[in-house]
Amino acid sequence: MSLTVWLDLIRQEFSPEDGQTLVKSLPQDPLVWQFLQDEKISLPFFTNAPSDLCNYAPGKMAAWLIEQKTGSSFADFSQNEITLPTELKTAVAQALETVFHTGLPPADLYTAGLIALTLHERRLRKGTWEGLSEEIFILRNPKSNIKNYRIWQTPFACLFSYCQDFNDLTDEFFSSSSESIRKAFIPILLHTLISNPMRPEQLIGQLFEFIKPLPIDSQLESLHWLGDFNQEQLQNK
Repeated sequence: MSLTVWLDLIRQEFSPEDGQTLVKSLPQDPLVWQFLQDEKISLPFFTNAPSDLCNYAPGKMAAWLIEQKTGSSFADFSQNEITLPTELKTAVAQALETVFHTGLPPADLYTAGLIALTLHERRLRKGTWEGLSEEIFILRNPKSNIKNYRIWQTPFACLFSYCQDFNDLTDEFFSSSSESIRKAFIPILLHTLISNPMRPEQLIGQLFEFIKPLPIDSQLESLHWLGDFNQEQLQNK
């Protein structure tokens, strides 16, 4: 939809403070922004979603797209058990296989949601996030960090809504013995936090919680990435 229509919808449904939060967070993710610009698809979401910030998280938008395209209904993706229809399991597997075979990021928010869903299902099946970092990250050369970021930024932004143990997920990456994995995960985590709508004090608290335990070099790397994400206000907190 046009920027004017989008801003008008936000003004109608949200307080100035929450509206500003949405205006800052939603454009951060390229696939969320792609979704919002397609008025035919996104306008029904905006006109029907409850006026609460959490309902405008990337994961909630992706879940809505999955429901619309598959006819399946999921009351809450964060539940500890999810039973996927066979046809959706096939779509989920194909989405992840395409990423691994091509090395390209998902094409749209729907596909990113499917990928996030298969990672969440893996967690439920195995009972742990252990080993995930080595399964999904490409570690061929220094440029791999950027490739990993482009592939996984939106799926992880979606996972933030889907899993109740997101802290354990971050621990899987930051506790890795591989410096490449630890370094590659920093921008993905930061993107996850700034692309999910949160009031300023909540966002600062989340950033502090995840970044404070990191080694000083990783903290400095985090500040560098916040600058790249045009988050100068957060840099100075």
